[in-house]
Amino acid sequence: MAESPAVFLVILRWLHVVAAALWLGGGLLLLALRARELGTAASPIPWGRLAGHTLRLGVAVFIITGALLTAARLAEPNVPVAYIVLLVGKIALAFAMFWLALPRSRRGPSPPAAGWSRWTHDRTFWIVVIALVVYLLSVILNELIERAALGIG
Repeated sequence: MAESPAVFLVILRWLHVVAAALWLGGGLLLLALRARELGTAASPIPWGRLAGHTLRLGVAVFIITGALLTAARLAEPNVPVAYIVLLVGKIALAFAMFWLALPRSRRGPSPPAAGWSRWTHDRTFWIVVIALVVYLLSVILNELIERAALGIG
């Protein structure tokens, strides 16, 4: 059983889901910390660098396992066209998240926006929103594959 490709795919899927959870969880944590610091000019949290390294490692695992899982899924017979279309959208959104997460040069502190505007101008907010959409697409993709395997619609 240990030589089965299914075991390998289960391990890949598990690593992929853990990396995605770290990504989304890290984004939610950053949003929570920023909400807590409203109106303060607090210095960066000392463990922020460690969290950044952890998130970058998670992204690497996410991309590698995602590429391997995509190749394995597309090698299966009877993959619906809708699956491929949604998968392309999911991959594009994932890369948009990673692009948003790239460090940007700062020109100095900008004045904090107020209310809802504060969140909609925050890259982390959009990373979390996109991550939630990517998770939703993952569930839909899984449903499409299960239906195709069962011969349903």
